Amino acid sequence: MRTGSLNPSQGVRHREGGVERARIRVTLATGIPKECCRRLNLGYVDPAKMDPSEWENREEEGILLVRRAGETLYRRRGWEGTLEGWTC
Repeated sequence: MRTGSLNPSQGVRHREGGVERARIRVTLATGIPKECCRRLNLGYVDPAKMDPSEWENREEEGILLVRRAGETLYRRRGWEGTLEGWTC
């Protein structure tokens, strides 16, 4: 039997054979510390070591590159704070 739940950092999850798995994996190339991403169940890539062109046009492989996604989330949620002094 398959059932689902919602994890804010990974979207809808499903359960098969008693094991819950994320339907998607979210990886950020970000200035947010790696440890914070992991605590939030997010993957992390050092943006200084990432070449975005390696991830472009790979939708058929199940990979979607969203450029400047953080800005989109910032505007969508209406969050007006800063990361200064933020801890995870």
